[in-house]
Amino acid sequence: MFSITVRDHMMVAHSFRGDVFGPAQRLHGATFVVDATFRRPELDDDGIVAAALLHDVVEHTGVETDDVYGRFGEEVGRLVEALTEPEGVEPYERRKELHRAQVEAAGRRAVAIYVADKLAKLREVRAQYARAGERAADALKAPLDVRVRLWEEDLAMARRAFPELPLVARLEAELAALAGQREADR
Repeated sequence: MFSITVRDHMMVAHSFRGDVFGPAQRLHGATFVVDATFRRPELDDDGIVAAALLHDVVEHTGVETDDVYGRFGEEVGRLVEALTEPEGVEPYERRKELHRAQVEAAGRRAVAIYVADKLAKLREVRAQYARAGERAADALKAPLDVRVRLWEEDLAMARRAFPELPLVARLEAELAALAGQREADR
């Protein structure tokens, strides 16, 4: 039995849907401490689900990639390492560029997880944009124009590396939809 426990991971409430989160889901900056455990009798066949969850754990908690290698093995460890942003690299755009390159070098599975991660964030931003317009950028680490350019670069990498991945077309469609939303607001 494998389990992944995320403890004391702060999450922005407005990222969640449903009545269980109450009025806090509409407050920017509201946070919850989450104690969630994911259990499976065995890891998924290719380690994608575990790596997708664990790379965020490494980025946002005290868990280190060495811990992941020790607990989940070489295959998942390599994916998590590739998917974890490099630390201490500034400016933001350079960090994202290096991250994108390390993901591409790690291969198809890493790119698939990376694109899924970008797609999820882009959908979240689009939903926030529908409510708040350009103020949706307040929840991002960079201005919206910068984030859009970086997502376009992510898309270009995925198209070049693995154009057959189904999520590549979805990422492209979401970027086009965000551009449409922004154009309609101008």
